[in-house]
Amino acid sequence: MNTLIFYALFFGIALLIIYLTNINRNKNYILSVDVLAGLKAIHLDYVKCETFSSGRKGNGYYFSRCELFITEDALVIFGLGRIKWLRQLTGPLILTSNSAAYAFKLPGAKLIKPKNINLNSFGGDIYIEFVQPGFIDTNVEFRLEGISDEHKKRLQFLNTIS
Repeated sequence: MNTLIFYALFFGIALLIIYLTNINRNKNYILSVDVLAGLKAIHLDYVKCETFSSGRKGNGYYFSRCELFITEDALVIFGLGRIKWLRQLTGPLILTSNSAAYAFKLPGAKLIKPKNINLNSFGGDIYIEFVQPGFIDTNVEFRLEGISDEHKKRLQFLNTIS
């Protein structure tokens, strides 16, 4: 009986921590969406995304779906967590050469300098690779699936920043 109570408390506390973290991220998400709407960004919802990272783990790069916002000079990625019934958001990841314009507008954003970008990778997917510097570098790879050719044309600016 004590073991059952321990597990119930453990999972209850874990879900509470996830919920409280998501409250703050959701506020940042709403602010970011308002800013991006003012920039006339194209919004792609629930894009399938495969992620892989090596090096230091736990940097918020693990998600199976994401929301993409495409502006004239930036790609903003919001990762959605793997738990289907609990929407877990990551902070925005921004790929742009105009970092000064986006760094202060989007709260909690990480600016990314891509190492490798392929807009027409295997199977027509978009492949993005970057290194997150730190004490132990983290090599991260994204594969975005199901992006139309029209949206890929809007993403041609990414080839100039890698």
